[in-house]
Amino acid sequence: MLVVGKRSSSDAAARLARTEIMNVAAELQWNLMPPRAFANHDVVISAAMEPAYEVGGDAFDYAIAGDQVHVAIFDAMGNNSHAGLTANLAVAACRNHRRQGTDLVTTGERVEQVLVNHLGHKSYATAILADLNAAHRAAQLDQPRSPSAGPDPRRTLDRRPALPAGAPARHRTGTDRHPLPRTTRTRRPGPVLHRRHHEARDARGREFGPNQFTDFIIRHHADGLPVPETLRRLMRAVLDHHGGRWTGRRCG
Repeated sequence: MLVVGKRSSSDAAARLARTEIMNVAAELQWNLMPPRAFANHDVVISAAMEPAYEVGGDAFDYAIAGDQVHVAIFDAMGNNSHAGLTANLAVAACRNHRRQGTDLVTTGERVEQVLVNHLGHKSYATAILADLNAAHRAAQLDQPRSPSAGPDPRRTLDRRPALPAGAPARHRTGTDRHPLPRTTRTRRPGPVLHRRHHEARDARGREFGPNQFTDFIIRHHADGLPVPETLRRLMRAVLDHHGGRWTGRRCG
């Protein structure tokens, strides 16, 4: 708590923690996003972005309001500072309307409107927006754009995706609602939202794969590991599968 509380105002901590030079886009993104881990008696949230020092247009966000948990993942076009600005604008618009009590579908529409008003159709962002009701154990998702696990991590959401926010002639698809396990003490993990980690390939061209991805999460969750530690080990496993290097900029 002390480290997290002081991090935003301490250059000394940043210099000690960094092992290489961070690009401007990554500097922009990391100062925008919430802490990478959060927990209360109802929910545990953990997030990661790799390669951490070369983040472009990827961003995540989450917030708690009573029993309601909001989670969002954005991926702006490109991997440069312009993409970072697009992602920042999308996150700010999402937070602004979420804090006004706007529903999930309307929030997605407002995010797109802000992007178009400021950037025209010169830039866009794919997004996954989700609301989880911790009291009723239900998840609502809007415009999933990547293979994102549902309440059972072995089952992916199968629906027609919308076009990216800010792209011309979007196709709206509404929201999906999914029940969650009735208790947080289950040995099966809850929903998993991710940006194509399983597409990493080894030297022979074989994907890490969605089955290995979900099996990894379920197996380590069953071992009783904290969620952030499971995520850390998952990122390491994907990196090892890919020969020890990141080739894409993915947010999970």
